[in-house]
Amino acid sequence: MLEKRIPENRICFSFNYFKEESIRIPNFNNFYKDKLASINSVNDFIDVIREMGKYTKDELFSNNIKKMFHLNQIYDNKSIDLIERVLVDGYGFPQQFVDNFERSYIEFSTKNGKRVIAALMYGTLFECLFLDPNHFICPKKSRNIKFKESFIIPSAFQKWDKEIIDLEEPMLKDYLEMLIEDYENGKFEKIDDAMETLKEVVK
Repeated sequence: MLEKRIPENRICFSFNYFKEESIRIPNFNNFYKDKLASINSVNDFIDVIREMGKYTKDELFSNNIKKMFHLNQIYDNKSIDLIERVLVDGYGFPQQFVDNFERSYIEFSTKNGKRVIAALMYGTLFECLFLDPNHFICPKKSRNIKFKESFIIPSAFQKWDKEIIDLEEPMLKDYLEMLIEDYENGKFEKIDDAMETLKEVVK
């Protein structure tokens, strides 16, 4: 029988407070562009948890590995305030319960750039809280916020009913009209910026 060495400072993941359903509140939504993106996000999430679980804390927070998973401790107060608004206003957590997280939050990424928000507990416990596929928690690093605000496909982690399966997804024409409007209103400094946004819309 093979023996596996389990490092004492190995990262552990907890899902006791994980909220799988998509929500929408001011300045945040974690809906998806289409059904395929929502469904694939489940497998992407499991894959990244499996990969991160192979490392000790010291290894995971080393520069190279940290960059690979886009692992960041969140220090920006505006981002932390938004996380706690999502928990309280979006998911109904009592404020006194959220206070127990002591504003110690991290984000990490799946292979498709979708973010996961977690509380860092006891130095090595990642208490996964919710998904941030549109990167709204750190909006300065997110492109095309207006486009992403229109997403309506819920997370495939939650149970879908027939209404969701039959849900009409936003049309590409609507996205392109929004892009043209932004370009005409001078929201892009150069045409290359508009092209980057267009690539994100159609990919």
